[in-house]
Amino acid sequence: EWVYITISRTNSTGAINAYLGRASTGLVQVVTNGSGSSTGSITGQYIYGSPGYDFNGSLGEYHVYDQVLTTSQWTQNFNAQKGYYGL
Repeated sequence: EWVYITISRTNSTGAINAYLGRASTGLVQVVTNGSGSSTGSITGQYIYGSPGYDFNGSLGEYHVYDQVLTTSQWTQNFNAQKGYYGL
C-alpha cells in the first residue's frame, strides 16, 4: 500500500503537525499542534498503532523544507506524488 507521511515541527513553539495520506482515503491531518521532541514515535503510532514498530517496506523519496508548509501545500504535494506513482 502506498502511504504518504508528512511531519513538520516549528522550532520556536515546538508544535508538531503530521498528515497521513493513502491513495484510497486521501490526506488526513493526524496531529495538530502536538508537542514532543521526537516525531518518529508519532508517525509510528498513527501508521502502525504503536511507537515500537519495524518498518518493512520501501521508501520512495523524501523532501526537506526550511519552512512549515500549510495544509494546502501538503495537499498539493500529496496529489502530485500520488499522480507521479500513477495512483
